[in-house]
Amino acid sequence: MKQNPYLDRVAIRDIHRFFGRRREVTRIFSRIGAARPQSVSVVGERRIGKSSLLNHIASPEVQARHLDAPAPYVFVKMDLQERKNLSLSEFFRELILLLMQAADFSEALTPDFEGVRMAVAALQRKGRKIVILFDEFDVVTSNQHFGEEFFSFFRSLANNYDLAYITSSKRDLQELCHTSKVADSPFFNIFSTINLSVFSRDEALQLISQPSAEAGAPLEPHADAILKLSGYFPFFIQIACCAFFEQLTMGDGTADPAQVLEIFLEEVIPHFNYVWDHFSVEEKNICRQVMRGEPVPPTFTYLFKKLEKSGYILPGAPPALFSTAFSEFIARRDSEERNVLGDTMQVSLSREETRQVVDALPSRVPDRLGPFHIEHPLGEGGMGCVYMAEDTQLKRKVAIKVISPQMSGNSDIRRRFLKEARSASVLNHPNICTIYQVGQEAGLDFIVMEYVEGMTIRDMLREGPFEPASICRIGIQVADALDLAHSQNMIHRDIKPANIMVTKTGRAKILDFGLVKWTGPNELQATAMTGLTEQGAIMGTVNYMSPEQLRGDLVDHRTDIFSLGLVLYEMATGQSPFSAENYIGVMHAILYQPVASPPPPFPAALWSVIDRTLAKDPAHRHQTAGELRDDLAAFLKQAE
Repeated sequence: MKQNPYLDRVAIRDIHRFFGRRREVTRIFSRIGAARPQSVSVVGERRIGKSSLLNHIASPEVQARHLDAPAPYVFVKMDLQERKNLSLSEFFRELILLLMQAADFSEALTPDFEGVRMAVAALQRKGRKIVILFDEFDVVTSNQHFGEEFFSFFRSLANNYDLAYITSSKRDLQELCHTSKVADSPFFNIFSTINLSVFSRDEALQLISQPSAEAGAPLEPHADAILKLSGYFPFFIQIACCAFFEQLTMGDGTADPAQVLEIFLEEVIPHFNYVWDHFSVEEKNICRQVMRGEPVPPTFTYLFKKLEKSGYILPGAPPALFSTAFSEFIARRDSEERNVLGDTMQVSLSREETRQVVDALPSRVPDRLGPFHIEHPLGEGGMGCVYMAEDTQLKRKVAIKVISPQMSGNSDIRRRFLKEARSASVLNHPNICTIYQVGQEAGLDFIVMEYVEGMTIRDMLREGPFEPASICRIGIQVADALDLAHSQNMIHRDIKPANIMVTKTGRAKILDFGLVKWTGPNELQATAMTGLTEQGAIMGTVNYMSPEQLRGDLVDHRTDIFSLGLVLYEMATGQSPFSAENYIGVMHAILYQPVASPPPPFPAALWSVIDRTLAKDPAHRHQTAGELRDDLAAFLKQAE
């Protein structure tokens, strides 16, 4: 049987299996080969080939092809993938070992700033030029162990020695810094940036034709069919070629399109899901418009060009999505997401109400609502869409949540929408999103609120777990805000990662008070629920509901403490403690499944605090959010 040459799913290490990127390789070596080596930052999305490119650059054979005099160079490559908890001493120890191995010297060096400086100085005295390749360097920029001193030191090395850095990262390095002071470091000014995107057509055809011909089953006749499935993404081309090669070599020498598509989709769907889940609302809408052959509004031209440059949209008249399979995937996802209860578990509205809201959302709101100039969408949810806007009177950015005119006639939806404004507006707290105004214009009900620039915890979790200190700082702020809400006789009932925004300065803000439950005026009395539902809709997000909510028991403010505990757990581990194939399984896990403790080196004292919040019995949890806040603050003080 012929060996399938398209099975690589990890970074390519064999230079003879590396295809394309000739222009990028030439640019990098032109900078390395300068009189003094110059640093380069390689930026690109997941699975675009950053690690493979750095492996290629690190090859002595490749260096000999591109450098006029390769002998003086010392190349070392440090793989930082999956090293989010790397300490400063571990980093120095590994780097020094790599330098010593590459240069064949054995001086005793300490794993610290001085040890690295001595290693670099020793190499300089021997007439060597040093190139350090850091794969996934955003792991360092986002790690609080690496502060201003670290980046100042590494800039000084590049200034004082013949040394350069080649880094890879998902986004520009400064976007991922853990503090603004680090982001402002002059270290980042020494880099020129190479944005790694999709293959050119010639590069794609080379990857399709050469390995398959060498393996005895040429795919060149199928190139157009392959590219219709994969677009010009090298990883997707590998998967499509793999499917075609398998079909051609295992049967009668023909490739059945239906079977090829089935094999392709079986492997590619998780990656399509990842891409779609990381698109913004605006990017998703642009893809839908392109898919339907509709013109993209001029206000979104910059995003359209970004998607085109990234390879997700193919230029043409009319433009098209990069893959017919991806177009079908979007249509299927949109259909599934209308059935909110069964699949996404975002179930604050009933199924019918959710369909009504999604169908009725206006494709475009007016350019102005009163004194507010609408700029672009920020996000969408069960009850409406949120837009960025400018308050033309006070000259400030605001966020405006809008429900459609059709939904304004639905008394239940309108009641919940306005309750959100009423609930949040009575709370004055730095960690609660401020409500400025409630209005109605052009048949649209809307809420004007503080624009919070930052990322939700849900989005931040895509980069992995949080450091213990960050968990505490955010948890303290959220618990303090909940303590105020509870003192005002409110239960939030929808605390989850998507409803907590964190600004660039580290301030947490609770969003979305649409599911608030008001309790008695004199005390936080327990509130009975009718089963799981109110008027046929599960109230809240199943993944973050407390056991008493799920059982339909009496519910009080301690349900929010459980939900916040789930968020803290997810921040600690990067995953939910309760997972299952569907929402019924999640409900069963919350009710009966014990919570596993995070693995070492997560601090046992902090885990003890989080574990208490997750007690099945509310009587065994922290009895107030203030008590939880104080426990987190005590741990943080001791840890610092």
